[in-house]
Amino acid sequence: MDLIKRMIFMESLGNTEPKKRVSEWLKESEKNHTSEFNIDNEKYYWRIVSSKDFIDIIDENETDWLYINSKNNEFKAIGKTRNGFENLIGEKNEIGVFTIWILKSDIETLKVYEKPILIWTPHNFKSKIENINFDLKKLILKLQNPKIKITEFVSFKISKELKKRIR
Repeated sequence: MDLIKRMIFMESLGNTEPKKRVSEWLKESEKNHTSEFNIDNEKYYWRIVSSKDFIDIIDENETDWLYINSKNNEFKAIGKTRNGFENLIGEKNEIGVFTIWILKSDIETLKVYEKPILIWTPHNFKSKIENINFDLKKLILKLQNPKIKITEFVSFKISKELKKRIR
């Protein structure tokens, strides 16, 4: 279980405070984008954010997340970073993302507005931070491509395999 899944669970129990805090955290992080990239005249921003201030909600070993949003805020996604290696001065210089939460999406074949969905990324990557824009472009382009298969993680009540194909 990660922060977003815990937030959804707590909201299902009637506790909306974690959702408000996570929303505020993401809005605040949108002010400080690390870099930007363009796809078809649409500007996207990305940054690494830390969830270490949410220890009262969930205690996680890894607290670094890759957060991506479009300039018009019609697309928002966050994925937990994996396998980040640190250089000699303690800076993480490599990022891996394998699953991603789609928080909001206006992509024609991947509409998400109310409840976030967790998917396998259609473009797995482990990249040096200075080369990540290429991988993020590939990720967005694959999310936009209706021919690319996307698998969502679901509860045991929906599927005994804990996943279902979205497209």
